[in-house]
Amino acid sequence: MAAAQRIRYRLPASRGAFESTIRRDYVELMAHFDAALPGREHRVIYEQMIDDTEGEIRRLLQYCNVSFEDACLRFFENDRAVRTASSEQVRQPIFPEGMDQC
Repeated sequence: MAAAQRIRYRLPASRGAFESTIRRDYVELMAHFDAALPGREHRVIYEQMIDDTEGEIRRLLQYCNVSFEDACLRFFENDRAVRTASSEQVRQPIFPEGMDQC
């Protein structure tokens, strides 16, 4: 067995501890971006996306200097191939029931 194959990952014992680690790492990363590139990143807050999907999509597209189209609100109707773990999710509209999973 090659040395690289013997690597073991030290994951926290519980899901809660793992999620806390991810959350902490995210906060630290975003603090770094805030310091290194102030005002240059655009954050999409999930709760705001749920409450005002069109407004959040418009703000994101404006930040990217991309024109808004009505199809942006109907992304789930797109029939292009999706090859990711979330392939079924992208075929569904944004809905508030996902808030229970956060």
